[in-house]
Amino acid sequence: MSYRTLSAKWNLRGGVSEVPSLSSPFLLLAQITRRVAASSHSDVWAFLCLVLRGFPQGEECHQCAPECGSCHEPTNCLSCDANRRVDESRRCVWNSQCSMDSYPHLLLNATCVKKCPVGYYVEDKVDPACERCHPSCESCFGHHSQHCKTCKPGFFKQASSCVETCSESHFGNKTTMLCERCDPSCSQCVGSGNTHCLNCREGYVYMRPWGQCLKRCPPGYYKDIWSTDCHKCHPTCKTCNGKENSVLNPTEHLLSKCDQTSLFSVIANKICII
Repeated sequence: MSYRTLSAKWNLRGGVSEVPSLSSPFLLLAQITRRVAASSHSDVWAFLCLVLRGFPQGEECHQCAPECGSCHEPTNCLSCDANRRVDESRRCVWNSQCSMDSYPHLLLNATCVKKCPVGYYVEDKVDPACERCHPSCESCFGHHSQHCKTCKPGFFKQASSCVETCSESHFGNKTTMLCERCDPSCSQCVGSGNTHCLNCREGYVYMRPWGQCLKRCPPGYYKDIWSTDCHKCHPTCKTCNGKENSVLNPTEHLLSKCDQTSLFSVIANKICII
């Protein structure tokens, strides 16, 4: 019901001798207060007071703060105008801000809070707000993946980032969920120490059965010419430069010493013979 219709009805009933300016509805209410409050229609009076953005108190209708849609006391808002909301101090503030009176005043999904929940961080701007962390972060101090404090399950912490796979020369410790550095000889590894290497740094050979990166292959092994792997010599050889006890391929099958504990004990043209 509009104010114009409302004032006309009260005038027709003879409740008011003069209709005040339409810009001052509370002047109208002030004139009809005594008649309605004294009648059996106090519920109508309360309704009219609420319609005109006031709150009834005894025989008086008190005006709400201008930004309130409805209120319990002048500055104790129950609802707000469009694009505003009620904050923790029961005042109406714009949807994009929190009242300074509710300090610390942090905006979270159109609600003012004193502390951002887990998974959010404080975006420091004109109107501080709680913003969501990167999906890999459990807690954070910024929006990006390298702004993590702690990681979500399934992610390893590396510096300030949360990653599914650690960078080169690092491995994911599944106990601490941290990326830890490999042994200096390893370029890739699955654990700490020099027995968990997957690949070696330049200048090292790979002893795959031991998971080790060494400066040279141990006795009884030779370095593969196409990779860094160490391979076992032929059973007849104590040391070798290739995998066979023949010279069918001199670039690959070169013997340097025969196994003195076997029957093959003499080198002849790079072949171990009896």
